[in-house]
Amino acid sequence: IYEVDLIMGEQITSRQIYDRVRVAVKHASTQGAIKYAVYDIALRDMVLSKTRMEESLVNAVENDEFTMHLQPQYNMITERIESFEALIRWNNPNYNHVSPVEFIRVAEENNLIVHIGQMVMEETIKIAKQLETYQVSVGMNISPVQMVQRGFVQQFETLIEKYDIKPHSIAVEITETFMVSSLQLVSDKLQSLRKMGIHIHLDDFGMGYSTLSYLKDLPIDVIKIDKNFIDNITTDKYSKGIVNMISSLSKTLNVGVIAEGVERDDQAKALIKAGISVIQGFMISKAVPFDEAVKLLEKYNQKRTKSNKEE
Repeated sequence: IYEVDLIMGEQITSRQIYDRVRVAVKHASTQGAIKYAVYDIALRDMVLSKTRMEESLVNAVENDEFTMHLQPQYNMITERIESFEALIRWNNPNYNHVSPVEFIRVAEENNLIVHIGQMVMEETIKIAKQLETYQVSVGMNISPVQMVQRGFVQQFETLIEKYDIKPHSIAVEITETFMVSSLQLVSDKLQSLRKMGIHIHLDDFGMGYSTLSYLKDLPIDVIKIDKNFIDNITTDKYSKGIVNMISSLSKTLNVGVIAEGVERDDQAKALIKAGISVIQGFMISKAVPFDEAVKLLEKYNQKRTKSNKEE
């Protein structure tokens, strides 16, 4: 809806009316149950903000403003960091407050994600090579838009050979909702990646709305439990039940499990009780630059190695 209510003397063209109605239609299509939208000042400002972000993202790609931070994935049984998730950060003071989820969504809409995704792939593989001596792997998030591009697997293979990466040093994380909606499209590509020694992680598990039958048809190595279930694991019987179900399912399918968003000791204890030992979240560390990630490895892993030698 666009209500044409002109102030005296104001002029507007039919093209402007048409463009504003199109903006409202596009916004309405993203609103779920709400089937309409009104073009008003708030919507106009939102569109202008998004346009500015798109322009800034173009400059960011050209000026190499993106970097990768690492969040540890800690095994509570072995008391070691066994892997990291590489997470993109945008070094631009105008967008320090913007979640990566938000600017990645904008990048996907205008296909900039392909360029950003290529940077993420190469930087993550370079990091994994640097961390090989610590015997940890590094996971990266792959955008659905990037994965369906022609030549995606070949790009990955070229980088693996370029940096001479050992098998199982890299993991690719795919969201459950994308996996369900594009099963046939990505199945062959995931199989190819796995043959290269790349682990496949299913992210945000439990948040999808489809059958679990796809799990038997895809090469999944690790299931990642969504933070929403971890937040209330000690107070909500449904969250606790779902976590227990995922734990049992993982054992049946012989896949690993990582619990995301673990922030408190009581959550960690509940996960141990459920049979889940690997956690990721602020309880161990936020995502940090490479040098700080190495310090975390020295704090946790070398301390454990020293303790084992003393024993």
